Amino acid sequence: MAYYVEEMNKWAIRRIESEAPDDVDLLIGHPQWNVPEDGNEIRFSYFLPNSEKGMSIAKTFVIENIGYDFWGMPWERLEHIASLEESLTSVLLDGTILWSRNTEVCKRFTDLQQLARERLQDRSYSMKTALNRLAEAMDTYKVMAFEDNLSHVRKGLCYIADQLSVALAHINGTYFKKGPEMQDLVLDTLPLVPEGYTDAYRRIIHAMTIENCCELAHEMIKKVRVFLTGLCSQMEGDCHSQGSTCDYSDMAAWYEEGTYWFRRLYSYTGRGDAARTLQWGYSLQAELDFAQKAYGLDQMDILDAYDPDNLTALNQRGHKIQEYLHNTLLSHNAKIREYASLKEFLSSGE
Repeated sequence: MAYYVEEMNKWAIRRIESEAPDDVDLLIGHPQWNVPEDGNEIRFSYFLPNSEKGMSIAKTFVIENIGYDFWGMPWERLEHIASLEESLTSVLLDGTILWSRNTEVCKRFTDLQQLARERLQDRSYSMKTALNRLAEAMDTYKVMAFEDNLSHVRKGLCYIADQLSVALAHINGTYFKKGPEMQDLVLDTLPLVPEGYTDAYRRIIHAMTIENCCELAHEMIKKVRVFLTGLCSQMEGDCHSQGSTCDYSDMAAWYEEGTYWFRRLYSYTGRGDAARTLQWGYSLQAELDFAQKAYGLDQMDILDAYDPDNLTALNQRGHKIQEYLHNTLLSHNAKIREYASLKEFLSSGE
C-alpha cells in the first residue's frame, strides 16, 4: 500500500476545475504530517473555498485502506490560525500552493503567512497567546481532577501537554512543524523552557494511573505558570526601562474610585469583622491584580496577610499598598482629584 501523492494531487485539481473553478480560491499542499511509510512528498491538504458551492465539493474516501480527506477550510479559520489561535500553524506556514484561481488569492495567502511569522516574532503578542493556552490547560486540569475514567484523564494530560508545549514554542518565536510528533525533541532546542519541563513531558508515557496523570499535569502546569509569570515580569521591566507608556491619568481615575475599596478594608479590619474583611479583601485583590497588569505596577498582594484572629497585618498591608499607588501617581505628575474637605471641593468648580 502507498499514498498516491501525484495522482491524488491531479485528481484534486481536476475536481476543482470541473466542479467549482470560480468557487475555490486555492488548493494547499502540506508535507509535514505524513506517516513515515508515505514519504515526504507534498500532498494536497485542504482547499480554500469562497462560497457554499465551493465548500460542497469536499470529499472523504478510502483507497487500499488509506484514507483521503479532501476538505475545505474557510478563510476565516485560516485567519485565526495566522493569529496563533489554533495549534495548526504549520498548515499555514508550511503550506504550498498547488493550484490557485488567480494571483490575488495567492497574495492573500502569502500575506497571512507573513502575518503569522510577524506575530510569532512579536514577544508581547506571542506571550498573550501563550497565556491563553496556559489558561486552557488549567481549565482542562480542573475537569481532570474530578474524573474517574483513566482514558479521559489520559486524554486530558496529553491535551494539557500539547497546549503548554505550543505556548512555549510561541514565546520562543516558533511552532511545531510536525504537530504533536517529536515535540520533546523540539523543546530540547528552545532557549526559553522551564527547567525540568521536558523531562516531565517525557514521563507522560509512563503515567499509568489517574493519580499519576493528574500529578504530572499539575507539575507541568505549575512549571509553565511560574515560568511565564517570571517572563511577564521581565518584559514589563524591559518596558519600564525603555520608558513607560502607561496612561497615568487613567490610573488616577482608577485610584480615585479605588480609595473606597481601601476604606472598606480599613473599616472591617478595624471592626475585627473577619468575614467581611475577606469578602471585600478578595474584591480589592482583583482590582489590584487588574491595575498591576494594566499599568505595569509592582505586584500587590493583600490576601496572604489575612488572619481571621489578627486583622491588623492586613490593615497595614492595605495602607502600604495605597501609599505606593499614591506615590506612583505623584512621581509621574498625574493629577489626583482629592480634596481635604467638602468646602474645598465645592469651591473648586468641579
